[in-house]
Amino acid sequence: MQPQSLKIALITDNYFPQIGGVEYCVDALGRHLAALGHEVCIITRKRKHYPLEERKGSLLIKRISYTQMCMTLLGFSRQYNKFFAQFDIINAHSLGSILAVQALLLAKKIKKPHVLTSHSLYRNLDNRLIRGFALLVKHVICVSHAVIDNMKSLKKNATTYYIPNGFDIFSPNGAEKSAPLIKKSDELIISTVSRLSSKKKVSHFILVAYELLKKHNNLKFFIVGDGPQSTKLQRMANQLGIAESLFFTGNISRTAVFHLIQQTDIFVLTSPHEAFGMVILEAIYHKVPTVAYANNGISDIISSEKAGFLVSSMPEMIEKIIQLIHDETLRSELGENAHPLLNKFKWEDIAKQTLSVYYRLLISSHPQGISLTEGKKL
Repeated sequence: MQPQSLKIALITDNYFPQIGGVEYCVDALGRHLAALGHEVCIITRKRKHYPLEERKGSLLIKRISYTQMCMTLLGFSRQYNKFFAQFDIINAHSLGSILAVQALLLAKKIKKPHVLTSHSLYRNLDNRLIRGFALLVKHVICVSHAVIDNMKSLKKNATTYYIPNGFDIFSPNGAEKSAPLIKKSDELIISTVSRLSSKKKVSHFILVAYELLKKHNNLKFFIVGDGPQSTKLQRMANQLGIAESLFFTGNISRTAVFHLIQQTDIFVLTSPHEAFGMVILEAIYHKVPTVAYANNGISDIISSEKAGFLVSSMPEMIEKIIQLIHDETLRSELGENAHPLLNKFKWEDIAKQTLSVYYRLLISSHPQGISLTEGKKL
């Protein structure tokens, strides 16, 4: 018997026009759940110059302010109470999202089945606030085994489900700025894609570039992304005297990112604590060899040196990059070997695994049988 169609709310602050891995993943999950015949609404925070409600293909996008969510929680908004009551399942994304936390509180209040999807590793200063938020959740979808371990450290009795993010080549955002790329025949391009924040340690990528350029003048480096450390990092490149060989693209469309990675010879990620590493899948798709740190969720993607290099220190990272600079055959072999790994990260399969969690929660909340919300379409 085919399961009935669900009305699903995906709720997070992290959505377009903001650009990032969580934004893409929420959109992709929504699209693929809808493709399986379910009604999906992505609820995100209100933004200037964007409509409060719009249809985007098969998805309904609803934008709401934190104040409106608070009013709903307090029972002062009949309109929004009725709106949230129509959903069969509430899936909040990212424990660091204010809107997601509000959604978890509301789901508890109105007794709706709910689950958190955790996309991040929370450490150090994050912990006090995040530990408080973690008390709200019982069921957590974790995008890597590193995230499972992290969530268990925050809340030991949380029920966790390992469901990784998926990959497709859809480019939903509208930022069409192109990367300034002119590659000479004798040049090698080394690139990274990251939010420019202190947590991502993009400064390490600049230091790696500085060391490599001392002995290799045929290298060109690209940093794709934007963030609060953009000016500081550009200043650092100038002070090290490598600005002519290191380029900052800012935020560019996913299509433009793909174009740059296609031209890349070696992909490097210097983030020491990556929950998943979506950009690694993008490099793998284009058969570009990867060098990254091992102590994070990337280990779920690359588990063998035949598919990429995972390192434990910056000197080891530089050593592996130098090995790839001098060995074109090895670069090609690593790219080819890693490519089949994408079969484990198909969004259609990820959506089906996510649905299995939804149905499990619905059954446990209705022990006498699932009673789905009826009424008009979203």
